[in-house]
Amino acid sequence: MNSFQFLVALTASFGGLLFGYEVGMSFWLWTLSVSSFRFFSWNGDALDEKGNGIKGNEEKMYRKLKEAGNKVTLEGVITSSFVLGALCGALMATYLGEKYGRQRTIMIGACIFTCGAIIQGLSVRTWVMIAIDRLITGLSIGCNGVLCPTYISEVAPAMIRGTLSSCYQLLVLLNDIWEEVSNFEWRLVLLFQVVPGLGLATLMRFLPKSPRWLCSKDRDEEAVEVLAKLNAASTSDKLVQSELKAIQEDVAATRAAGSSSFGELFSPVIRRRTFITFLMQLFQQWTDINVIMYYQSQIYNEIGFTKFMSIVVLPIINNFVNFISTFPGFHKSWSNKCNNPVVKEIRNNSNS
Repeated sequence: MNSFQFLVALTASFGGLLFGYEVGMSFWLWTLSVSSFRFFSWNGDALDEKGNGIKGNEEKMYRKLKEAGNKVTLEGVITSSFVLGALCGALMATYLGEKYGRQRTIMIGACIFTCGAIIQGLSVRTWVMIAIDRLITGLSIGCNGVLCPTYISEVAPAMIRGTLSSCYQLLVLLNDIWEEVSNFEWRLVLLFQVVPGLGLATLMRFLPKSPRWLCSKDRDEEAVEVLAKLNAASTSDKLVQSELKAIQEDVAATRAAGSSSFGELFSPVIRRRTFITFLMQLFQQWTDINVIMYYQSQIYNEIGFTKFMSIVVLPIINNFVNFISTFPGFHKSWSNKCNNPVVKEIRNNSNS
């Protein structure tokens, strides 16, 4: 992997950081200074380490908060506003990416995320403001969640394409672990989202446009220069020319097929693949992993664990298991790529 390929991987990581940080935010909004959003009220009473009421001169560990009557509703609205924004952003991603390019759209999405983070951190103490701000950041997450892996797959060299695509998910989960061990004041936690947002926007300025997108706009000369830079070779190199030819053939086939519509996803030729994709995502959601990621501290506390276990220990364990479970995907992606006959042919042509 040359330095330019490393920059692609690093940028992919920052794309995952945006998503991971926002998921972590959903957890910390319910555990850090939650009374600031009027979810609870506090009359000065305290709890011990096990969450029991203080009697006498026992050491005080936690505040004894009284839950507001509409707390569950407010939590649902704030969480759903982020998901709604992500849904809308994902639906717009393909159109914007095709029209303006993956690189430019990702940069714009990162800037929108940064603006939303600043507004969240400076917002007044009301759930309405937080819900609107998370809707804004959700738009960015939904859009970049589609375009970042797409951009990586189109820019990364064939031999490490699957590995770099897996980096996105790896950094999502790594950032979830970071969220569990940080314990800043709530405004700082919200404002800290600016760091990955600006990081992604800044790094994208140093990366090229997608070679496939350039070919689709009849800018083949720029595309071959990008491929040469990615492979650390000259524009006349056989590997570069083989990849360019494959992209051009794919673009030509897409144009020959004409305009497409969502209805074609359910045509006899495609619908089997469509339903496999839908069912994979459906079964993943049926595991209720998102519910655990958003509300795990409340779930563990209701089961009977101590506040320390519910807020710190168990979330770290859960997110760490998710994190390490990503690594088998790296190995599988690399094995499949090494055994791919197309990749072998390209490699042989470059060595001949």
